[in-house]
Amino acid sequence: MSIAICLLLLYSFFAMLFDLKTDRIPNYLIMAELAVGLAYQLFIFGPMGILAFLGGIVPPFVLSYALFLFRMIGAGDVKLLMALGSVAGFPRNLRIMLWSVICGGVISAFIMWRRTGFKSRLACLASYVKDFIRTGVRKPYRREGKNAENFHFTTAVFAAVLVLALTGK
Repeated sequence: MSIAICLLLLYSFFAMLFDLKTDRIPNYLIMAELAVGLAYQLFIFGPMGILAFLGGIVPPFVLSYALFLFRMIGAGDVKLLMALGSVAGFPRNLRIMLWSVICGGVISAFIMWRRTGFKSRLACLASYVKDFIRTGVRKPYRREGKNAENFHFTTAVFAAVLVLALTGK
C-alpha cells in the first residue's frame, strides 16, 4: 500500500471519528493534512509539486462549493475533500469525490428505506427545489440536529477512500 493511500486512510478515518463525536472536523486536522500534502507533493515532484498540490485542492473546492452553499454538506466536508486532494493529487481526488457521492447515495438510500421513506424525502426535495426556484433564496437543505435523515458525510468520504485503497480505482 502506498504512502499516499495510508495517509488518505488515516486522515479520513480521524476526520470521521471527530465528526461523529463532535459534529465538527477540527481545523488543526485539516491544516496538518494540507501541510503533509504539500510536503508530500514537493517530495515526489520537487518544485512542480506546488502544481500537483493545487491540482489536488482546487477541483474539490470548486466542485463541492455548490453543495456547501445549499447546506447539503458542511464546510468541514469541503475542507476535508480539499485536504485529501492535497495528498491524492489529480485525478485521484476526483475519484475520491465520485466514490464519496456514490457511497453517500447508498447511505442516503439506506436511511430513507429504514427511517424516513423514499416518498416523503423525495417530496421534501421537490418542495425545496420548487421553493428555491420560486424565491431564489438559498435555505439550508440539511436540517440541524439529530434528525432521522441526517448523516455525517465523512462516513461516505471514509468509505470512498476505502474503495480507492481496495480497488486502486
